[in-house]
Amino acid sequence: MAGWMINCKEHATLISRNSDQSIPLWKWVTMKMHQILCPFCKQVQHQLDTIRNACRFTPDDAALADMEGNQLSEEACQKIKSELHKIVNAKDS
Repeated sequence: MAGWMINCKEHATLISRNSDQSIPLWKWVTMKMHQILCPFCKQVQHQLDTIRNACRFTPDDAALADMEGNQLSEEACQKIKSELHKIVNAKDS
């Protein structure tokens, strides 16, 4: 990456890397600067965040085996709904 300007491909690499590990501050700043200038990459970041948040509430294999008929518990459903509402409300703000 040359300087402060990155292209969409470099941005995609950074957001992917940032989801797995922390990235240096200057790379994070370049990623955020790119999102300010590129609404498409900002939307990709939002979509990845939504997927990541939804996956946090996916039951593991042991919990899934305990569920009757492979259905989520009422508590899990409420957690998912709550997180999705937070995401939608944050997007509208």
